[in-house]
Amino acid sequence: MSSLHRRGNLLVGLALIVPLLLAACGPGSSSTGSQGPKQEPLRTLTLDYYSGAKGELASTLDPAQVTSADDADTIALSNANLVHILPNNTVAPDLATWTVSKDRKVYTFTIRKDARFSNGHSVTAADAAYSIKRALAPETRSPVAVTYMGLIEGAEAYHTGKAKDLTGVKVLGERKLQITISQPAEYFLLTLAYPTADVLDRQVMKGKEASAANNYLTTTCRGNQGAGPFKFVCNNDNSDRTSFYKAGRTPQYSLVPNEYYYGAKPTIKLVLPAVNTVDTNYKQYLAGDADMTAVPTSYISRWKGSKEFHTYPTSIVTYLSPNTRKTPFDNQHCRLALAYGIDRETIAHDILHDSTYPEYVVVPRGYLGYYDGKATEPHFDLKRAKAELQQCPNRDMTVEVVYPTGTSDADRLFAAIGHMMQQVGFKVKIKAVTANDWLNVVTRPLNATNTQLVRNGWQQDYPDPHDYLSVLLRSDAQYNIGQWKNPEYDRLVDRAAQEPNREKRAKLYRQAQHLALSEGAWIALTNTIGQHLIKPYVHGLVGTPAYGNLVPVNYDWSKVHVDAH
Repeated sequence: MSSLHRRGNLLVGLALIVPLLLAACGPGSSSTGSQGPKQEPLRTLTLDYYSGAKGELASTLDPAQVTSADDADTIALSNANLVHILPNNTVAPDLATWTVSKDRKVYTFTIRKDARFSNGHSVTAADAAYSIKRALAPETRSPVAVTYMGLIEGAEAYHTGKAKDLTGVKVLGERKLQITISQPAEYFLLTLAYPTADVLDRQVMKGKEASAANNYLTTTCRGNQGAGPFKFVCNNDNSDRTSFYKAGRTPQYSLVPNEYYYGAKPTIKLVLPAVNTVDTNYKQYLAGDADMTAVPTSYISRWKGSKEFHTYPTSIVTYLSPNTRKTPFDNQHCRLALAYGIDRETIAHDILHDSTYPEYVVVPRGYLGYYDGKATEPHFDLKRAKAELQQCPNRDMTVEVVYPTGTSDADRLFAAIGHMMQQVGFKVKIKAVTANDWLNVVTRPLNATNTQLVRNGWQQDYPDPHDYLSVLLRSDAQYNIGQWKNPEYDRLVDRAAQEPNREKRAKLYRQAQHLALSEGAWIALTNTIGQHLIKPYVHGLVGTPAYGNLVPVNYDWSKVHVDAH
C-alpha cells in the first residue's frame, strides 16, 4: 500500500515466517537461480511477510491493485519504479533520474540505459507510460490508482472514462517520459513511488489490462517479469496459484536474483511462506526452524539486551474508526465518550508490554505535523467519558467492535478495550475476524458492511502527513471509511498540501488533526515500536519507518548475507 512503501491498512503485529523451501524449477531456473553451474548454491533467507490469513499469500501481485503492506513489499522485490523510497524515508532514483520545471508541475524522467526486465527486455519510456495509464484505466478498476496518481493532469477524467487519453503523461523519446501534475505538490514524487506506478513490460502485459477481473499477475507466475532485484521461481505455466508453488504444499513464493537487474545483484534466494500466527512462528524460531520472527509482546522482556533482538521506530499507527453514519457513532458525544474512555497508557505499557507508544494524534512520531497531544486531545478521563455518554442519544444500544485476530496480543488488547468501554457505560460485543475478513471491512465504507466500530491501522505509503491526513480523513477520501465530513478540515489539509514552507505546512496539519480528534472522527490508540528477532547468521537487514517489513540498508539486497549454519 505503502514503496515507501505503503501500505495502507497494515495488519500490525501479524508478520512472521517459517523456513519451508521450494526448489526452483522450470526452464532457465534451478536452485542456484541464473548464476550458472559454477556458482555456489544460493543460501536461502525466509522472510516473514505473510501471516494471520489462514495460511494465504498475496491478495494481489498486481501493482495497480495492491492495498496491503506485505503485498507491496513483495511486489517491490521483483518490480521497479521510476523512483523509490529509501529506508531513511528519502526519495531516490530507481529506474530513472528526473528534473522539475520552475513552476513545480512538470517532471521529466530519463530512464537508465541499463534498465531491463527479468526476461531481458529493455525498459522504455513507453513501458512506463503504459503502466501508469493501465493503472488508471477504468477497465483495470484499481482501488488505489487515483489515490496515489490523482495529481497527474487528467487522471480523474481518464479513470472515470470521461477522457480517452491521459493528458499528463507523454513519451518524449525511447528513454524520456514527461509527467505533468495539476498543481504543485511537495509530495508528488513520494506518491509516485507507490506500486501503482511500477513499470511493467507492456509486451508481456498486452491484453491483460482487465486485471481486476482476472488478476493475471497474481495467478500467473511467468507474467511477473519485473525490473527489480529478484524474479519469481515458477512451478509451471498454469494461470493459477500453483504456478508459484506445487499443489498440496504450504503456499509460498520463492525468488532468485534477477540476472538483468541494473544494480548490484543479490547473492541469496528468498522464500516467503504463508504462516498463520506470530505465536507459532515465535515457537519455530526458538526451535531453530525460523530465521527471524516478530515477538509476542509477553516475551519482549526476555530478549532485551540480546544481539538477536532488534527494535526500531515505525510509521504504524493503530486507531478505532467509528461509523459516523450509523448509530450510535453518528453522534459526536458518543464518539467522544469512546475517545475519553480509552486508557492508552495502560494499553502501551501494561497490555502490550512497551511494544508501542500511546498515541493521541494522527501522524506518527518523527513526521511533519506531529505533536504530543496528550494534554490537548482526547485522553483517558473516565469522568469526562461518562459525561459525554450521558449526552449520547443511543447510549443503551450494544456496540459491536470488530478487530483482526491472529495473535494473543490482539485478543488480549481487545478484551481490555471491551472492558474499558464497559467502564464508561457502553454495552459491548467484541467480534474477532480473520485478517482477510478484516481487510474486507477496512477497505470499504463501514456502512457497506454494517459495521459500527473497527480497529484500524495504517503505515505510510509515502513519508508525508498528506498520506495520513488527506488519504484517511478528507471528506472524499477512499480510506475515510467512517465517512466523517468537515469542510473546514478539508480546507486545512488542501492548503497544507500545496504549501511549500515546512513550518506553515506543519501548523496547518496540526490544526487539522485537532479538529478531527476533537470531533471523535479518529480514536487514536498506539504508534507501534518494531521488535524483531533475527538469527545471528543473517546480516544486512534493518527495521525502518519506510517499510512494513525488515529490508536491506539502502534497499540494496546485495548487502544481505546468510552465513552457513
